Amino acid sequence: MDNSIIDRFQHTFEELSDQCDPKVKARVRKVVFAALPDRGHRFRRIAWAGLQVAAVVAAMVAGSLFFRPAPFVLEHLHAASGETRTVTLADSSLIWLKGGSDFFYPSEFSGDKRLVYLSGEVYAEISKDPRHPFIIDMDGNTLEVYGTSFGLKAYPESDFIEVSLVSGSVKTVINTTEGERQENELRPGERIRISKESGKYTLVSFNPAYYIPFKDKRVFSFDNLPLSEILARLEEGFGVDIILLSKPNLSERFFAYFPGGESLEEILQHLAPDLKYRVTER
Repeated sequence: MDNSIIDRFQHTFEELSDQCDPKVKARVRKVVFAALPDRGHRFRRIAWAGLQVAAVVAAMVAGSLFFRPAPFVLEHLHAASGETRTVTLADSSLIWLKGGSDFFYPSEFSGDKRLVYLSGEVYAEISKDPRHPFIIDMDGNTLEVYGTSFGLKAYPESDFIEVSLVSGSVKTVINTTEGERQENELRPGERIRISKESGKYTLVSFNPAYYIPFKDKRVFSFDNLPLSEILARLEEGFGVDIILLSKPNLSERFFAYFPGGESLEEILQHLAPDLKYRVTER
């Protein structure tokens, strides 16, 4: 990223009105400069996400995107590794944020859309409002929501975005690194996994009745999943790393449901009794 981008963010900050709420102005400064790299001008993707959010906050405060006399406030919710955070938005939408994720949202919605920002993973139940679509920005890519329950994975270090639609309607809009715009609409019971680089995607079906979001902690439903993915989900659910000491068939598929309360050892003993492994805390 060249110096002109950094200069543009600096200029946006300096142009904030002197009448701006000092607390809001301080928030903009904190977000902008926290996102700058420690040395040189080599940006990590997460740094770009921080700068992008900072630019939107600054522009909204300056009045170019948000027209109301009261100062605009963008709240920040962070979930540490291994925990789940919950927030109820101003429109009564419910957001569950997974560990290692960040969510930015306004204290109040205004204008013709409800815009929020995500870096990580959420499960959401969004209030229906046809006149004001709910839009999640994920480092320049978006998910448009129309009164819906869904799971969304959008980690900045991953090349993929994954959406599992439980109810309602959503549309993904991906601006690929190749300069193309890729749009896909989903129906309930569809899961899409999209490459942010190429826009290529895979679409599979699942039964919403058996979909268990991560917010239902330690409840696991495996619907014809390979052992490799099951291990990954168990690692996420228990907040650990599973180090294999044997060589199981990772492509072997399982149907299983664990309603909660089972230990990691009990689950693995049921699925793969001959598996040798050790566990390390994250």
